[in-house]
Amino acid sequence: MSAQPVIGFNGKVELRRNTSSPLGLTLVGKSADHPSEAAYVSFVMSPPSDLPRELENVSVHRIDAAHYRLTSGGQSWLLSATGVHVHRDVSEAFYKAVPPRPVPLSKRLMWRIIVGLADTPIGRALISRRGTKS
Repeated sequence: MSAQPVIGFNGKVELRRNTSSPLGLTLVGKSADHPSEAAYVSFVMSPPSDLPRELENVSVHRIDAAHYRLTSGGQSWLLSATGVHVHRDVSEAFYKAVPPRPVPLSKRLMWRIIVGLADTPIGRALISRRGTKS
């Protein structure tokens, strides 16, 4: 069985270890196939001690159901993990596809008045008194 690619990273990749969670190792960096997206890859395992805190241009391959290979430059590490979770931050693409709804003029005027009142001593007294009435 050949190794199956899981994800590739471009540039610096941070390796986060967590001893208090089943997700013992998380890689954080920019995805190679979508450079504007941050990608997170978490492994279900005890965090290994022989990995550095940062690597460059990392690729992750699945060897079999419980083994993954990290490669960075000329170095390679074999990880024994019972699972892997890949998360891509797609918020930039989402907000391009679904633009925010414009705020109605009446609501913008209301907030300008409230903030303007809060900037004066009389306004602060009115706002605080209004908030304490029940």
